[in-house]
Amino acid sequence: MTTSIAIVAFGTRGDTQPYVELGAGLAARGYKVRIACNGVYQGLADAAGLECVPLDVDPAAAARTEEGQELLAAGRDMAGLTEAIVKIVGPGAVAAFGLMAEACADVDVIIGTPPGLIPYSVAEKRQVPYLVARSDVVYPTRSFPHWAIARSFGPFNRWTYPMAERVLWRGLKGLINGFRENALGMAALPNSSPFSKMRAEGIPTLFDFSAEVMPAPRDWPAQAFVTGWWFSDTPEGYEPPADLARFLDAGEPPVYVSLGTESPGVDQQQLGALVREALGRAGARGILLADPADIESDNNLFVMTGAPYDWLMPQLAAVVHHGGSQTIGSVLRAGLPSVSCPVFSDQPFWADRLYELGVAPAPIPIKVRDAARIADGITAALTDAGMRERAAALGRRVAAEDGVGRACDVVDSWLAGAPAIPRPVRA
Repeated sequence: MTTSIAIVAFGTRGDTQPYVELGAGLAARGYKVRIACNGVYQGLADAAGLECVPLDVDPAAAARTEEGQELLAAGRDMAGLTEAIVKIVGPGAVAAFGLMAEACADVDVIIGTPPGLIPYSVAEKRQVPYLVARSDVVYPTRSFPHWAIARSFGPFNRWTYPMAERVLWRGLKGLINGFRENALGMAALPNSSPFSKMRAEGIPTLFDFSAEVMPAPRDWPAQAFVTGWWFSDTPEGYEPPADLARFLDAGEPPVYVSLGTESPGVDQQQLGALVREALGRAGARGILLADPADIESDNNLFVMTGAPYDWLMPQLAAVVHHGGSQTIGSVLRAGLPSVSCPVFSDQPFWADRLYELGVAPAPIPIKVRDAARIADGITAALTDAGMRERAAALGRRVAAEDGVGRACDVVDSWLAGAPAIPRPVRA
């Protein structure tokens, strides 16, 4: 009998694409896979041959709202991030949660992504195995603090994780427990963080990043698996737009800039002016990820809405990015140096990590909006021979990994003896 798996993903394309790749890998091994994701990304699931339950949320549109700008402006502030998330999700929470529960209602195994409390609740109610999949470094360790806390507390770093989780849970528990009680007929989760409860139950976590970049700390338990990134590959027969191909052929490899959709308080005209000035100061051509209707292309700057990264990255000289894990993985896979301009959430953590590895200059927070500093970063990425050599060497190691295959191996071996989550007793 075929084992069925539901994956519940929620967020932007970068929060969705890797889980589609994981689902495709599991499907190739004979599992029947369904994914619940934001409806604007259903095409990704369809292309991978996965059944899809679309959630009625458009993350890009949400980012442009007042609440979305509050989210982006919150930086590492967990309380601010949580408050903004609740404002965005709250009005449609019951409908979205209902669709998540529907996607998980008849499967044998459930895989949840952050924060994953609805699919976890369904797994708990139905007593089926549950796994966590995520791309941020969130598991208690003494090695470094939670990404929401910028300073180290040495041996007490481990306690920053439940501290941050309690802040997150304080904001979410009304929505989550309301759905558990009213829609699922379950007892409320406790006032203390449910995330520690999940870890105590031995639920495995699959981390979608490379141990070459962020190795698992020594005090992580055996149930935490760093698998390597879950990359997507260019569809067979892909042909780039003719104007993009002409731009790439017209001069030296350009610098790719991906900042626009996550820049709080920066309109598209300001973004275009910032990028043009930075590239001009650095003497480089560039490709900007933005809407061509808002920013006009010219001989030195090509504006586009996107292209497959594994096709595009090898044709670039360097990348300026927001520090998101998935973008970083693609940059490193191509062996490129980069400039990090982090915005919020765990992006500063990843930006610091690239700097520590010597494959990027010091991070430049996007709120600085200093074209001269960004130009200096680009110049370093283009001319620092040691940085470029380190990036190329790291790229070879990252590219050699099979993150999806490793993740599927973990799922295979764990399910062979996986326990179901005990059903809670209603108070």
